[in-house]
Amino acid sequence: MELPHVEKFYREMKSKGFGLITVTSDPAPEVLKMVEYNGITHPIVCDTAVYPATSKVYDQYHAYDGKHYLIGSDGTILAAFSKIGISLPVLKAELAKHAVR
Repeated sequence: MELPHVEKFYREMKSKGFGLITVTSDPAPEVLKMVEYNGITHPIVCDTAVYPATSKVYDQYHAYDGKHYLIGSDGTILAAFSKIGISLPVLKAELAKHAVR
């Protein structure tokens, strides 16, 4: 499960003025259980639309299931990370490519 890694990353980046949002198609009740169990504090958007064409989240933000989005202090998406195979070292290495430390 990647959420504990992402949460730790979020807490570090929050202190530097960044935000993080996770988008998932998992049903909200399941996500809430996972959030409470793992002590997750970063925002998670539940978008149960299967296809981007029917997704309100995709329509408005071009964000879709299976991604974590690093948000800059100006509200723009700086980087997107897949939920698969994510870990704290992977997140930091990817951000280093964008000169974010």
